Order: sequence, then C-alpha cells, then structure tokens
Amino acid sequence: VCHLFLIFFIPGAEDAEEMGATFKLVAKRAAHVVRDLDPSDSLNFVRLRTANKELMIGVDNEYTVIIQQRWTPAAF
Repeated sequence: VCHLFLIFFIPGAEDAEEMGATFKLVAKRAAHVVRDLDPSDSLNFVRLRTANKELMIGVDNEYTVIIQQRWTPAAF
C-alpha cells in the first residue's frame, strides 16, 4: 500500500510529514467511530474547521489527501 500526502500552505517538509501522519490518524479514528455507529457505513472524507483554518482529509486504501486552507467566517 502506497500513501501519498498532499499538504498545502504548510512550510517545511518535516512539518508536512508530521502533520500528515497526525491527520491520517485522526481520520482513521473518525472512520472507526462511524463504523462503530453503523457497520454498513464508511467514512471517506473528514472536514475540520478551526478559527482561521479548514482542513479536508480524504482517505482511501492507496492514498491520503490533506488540504489546508485559510477560512474566514462570513459576516452577518
């Protein structure tokens, strides 16, 4: 199994590899929660939002895609 980590807006290769491994673990744990709630369901995509960033993690058997982008809440 080959894993490919695509990370945007993260300076430094060491930081990217560490964050990729961390978010892959988060996605795996989220997938376990979904499977525990409904064994017939599966999780393919995780979306995390902080105060100023949004992370989208796509998980597959052959690869993991992680996208990080700046996020600003809409003004009401």
